[in-house]
Amino acid sequence: MSYKLVFRFILIGVMAWFLSIIGFISAAILVSFDPVAAIWWIVGVTAYLFFWFAVILLIIRLNQSSVHNALYLLGTWCFFLVLLPALCNAIVRLYYPIPLKTDAAVALRENSESVWALPRKILIDTFYLNNPKYRHLRTTSDTSENSNKRFAAYYDLLGRRMTAVAKNYNQYSEKQNAVANKLSWINPATKTQYILNGISETRLKD
Repeated sequence: MSYKLVFRFILIGVMAWFLSIIGFISAAILVSFDPVAAIWWIVGVTAYLFFWFAVILLIIRLNQSSVHNALYLLGTWCFFLVLLPALCNAIVRLYYPIPLKTDAAVALRENSESVWALPRKILIDTFYLNNPKYRHLRTTSDTSENSNKRFAAYYDLLGRRMTAVAKNYNQYSEKQNAVANKLSWINPATKTQYILNGISETRLKD
């Protein structure tokens, strides 16, 4: 039985390596080929296959019927690929919740009103303070009712305030991702996904 399992591991491994090589060739058309990344990809895929074949071997050693083995494998697959990721995701969202997007909409409205309510001179002074390269363009008409520079100063200050709001909002999702990455160590399937995403540079931050 162990010889058959080794043969099947090699067979599936070769298929996975072959498909990976096709992916490397296809990706090389768009981006430069990185042999180190390719090697790590092969290692990651092989380690993932080894994990599942180790699970299969463990279940076979229980000396149960084929029906029981199939049910055990199905249950193990559901645990690692459905139940455990869902549980980890629920824990992350429970302890590190992300504020509602309506909060950002409220912040936009409040900042829009507060910036527009600023005295024109203060608004213009703030603009030139934040953008010293435009100081040579300053004129006495900047504070007029329909001055283009007044509107530019308004949107500049509003943009800066909303950037701070967005940065504060994004830190919650970044914290969630960091915690999820740490929790992935308890799940080989999820950890493999993180590793392969890192190798292929398809993570959220890439």
